[in-house]
Amino acid sequence: MFRSHILVCGGAGCTSSGSARIVTAFEKELATAGLDKEVKVIKTGCFGLCALGPIVVVYPEGAFYSQVKPEDIPEIVEEHLLKGRIVKRLLYSETVQEDTIKSLGETDFYKKQLRVALKNCGVIDPENINEYIAYDGYMALGKVLTEMTPEEVVQCILDSGLRGRGGGGFPTGRKWAFAAAQPKGVKYVCCNADEGDPGAFMDRSVLEGDPHVVLEAMAIAGYAIGANQGYIYVRAAGIQDALLIVLDSQGNYVKSITSDTYTSHDMGGLCLGKDGRIYTQIQKGSQMGIATVDLQQGTLGEIFMNLVPEGTVMLDIIAPVSDNGLVFWGYDGIFTYRPGDPKADCILPASEAPFAWENTPRCALPDGRLVFADCTKYRTEGEEVFRVPEYTRFYYLTCTQ
Repeated sequence: MFRSHILVCGGAGCTSSGSARIVTAFEKELATAGLDKEVKVIKTGCFGLCALGPIVVVYPEGAFYSQVKPEDIPEIVEEHLLKGRIVKRLLYSETVQEDTIKSLGETDFYKKQLRVALKNCGVIDPENINEYIAYDGYMALGKVLTEMTPEEVVQCILDSGLRGRGGGGFPTGRKWAFAAAQPKGVKYVCCNADEGDPGAFMDRSVLEGDPHVVLEAMAIAGYAIGANQGYIYVRAAGIQDALLIVLDSQGNYVKSITSDTYTSHDMGGLCLGKDGRIYTQIQKGSQMGIATVDLQQGTLGEIFMNLVPEGTVMLDIIAPVSDNGLVFWGYDGIFTYRPGDPKADCILPASEAPFAWENTPRCALPDGRLVFADCTKYRTEGEEVFRVPEYTRFYYLTCTQ
């Protein structure tokens, strides 16, 4: 049992303003103060008030700290969690009224809101099924499975008037009725979590902040239409940026390696250098670079940026070569780089390549040579198309010895 819970917003807005550093700072300070067995830090979904991020709420008091910085954490731990004195200077101003603290629901921003789809976001730990269940999660599924027939479920959705949120506003009940009426066999429930409005992140907020509500709804839909499999379609815009996902030898999730400053370029670029360190490709704005990866700490190590001219597209780290060098492959050419050098060297511009450049398979030989498979390129009706010929020629490029 924990006597206090610290909820740190992990939504897109707060993440971009450094909430991951807040979580790390709290964990460090709590351990130093000997409170890590009494106080639990939880990363939640979006609170909604993104302009005040990073947001931290401490329960049971419900103290709403806004625009928190890592340097504020020792004071919160010392004053609030050790001595029981809320740090008023860090509170959201609307929650402070003379000597009392108002609840969030009484502030101007929240008091007129009726949250439905997002009611659990910012309230529960999205990765803890027990917290979802504590807020009546899966009760609807239980009722459907024990008290209703599939036909009754479809009729319930029809009677509710629920519609799709796209431009057509098509009745959800009719979709379910059409699917249920199809001949028995393999059916699927597909959750389209693609963002219709770029940058809006509406689907992202639900997926990150309350994923079990999506799973429960899909299970209900599956029961109603006779499906026993489901798929969730989500692009990179719908998940938090992770440079690397670490799995164990059995394929089980271990940890994510993320960064508030850098992103991965198409999740590409990862290799083991001859110096024994793991390198990954990173991107900040239009600049690309590489970084070492500390798997034990789950963080990036050394950062090497501005290695190539701005705008140069580096698609992947191909392989390590001799002298601890790395090779970048991209639309603009092949670059070699030794960590610590100021710049990468272009050893073969794309304009001089004797083969079609894009989407070319590649690998490295132990002697440092790179292998490229040629593919034939031709045009049809004004569009450039690539095809693999019946036979493939291989080209070798010696990088360094």
